[in-house]
Amino acid sequence: MSAGPSPIRILAVDDHPLVRQGIAGLIGVQPDMVLVGEASTGRDAYPRIPQSSARRHANGLADAGDERP
Repeated sequence: MSAGPSPIRILAVDDHPLVRQGIAGLIGVQPDMVLVGEASTGRDAYPRIPQSSARRHANGLADAGDERP
């Protein structure tokens, strides 16, 4: 018998810790989602994507100069 689909793995990216905490709280109550990591910038998040196996990312608007490497 199958246990069902695996949860959606999400990486939260925002430069405001309070926003990341809010995202984590929202994801934490969803039975089909799991927070696999957090980052404060896109530059910090980009190398974490393969490590986290995230299928989705939740991020705020990018600051100027915060493009991926």
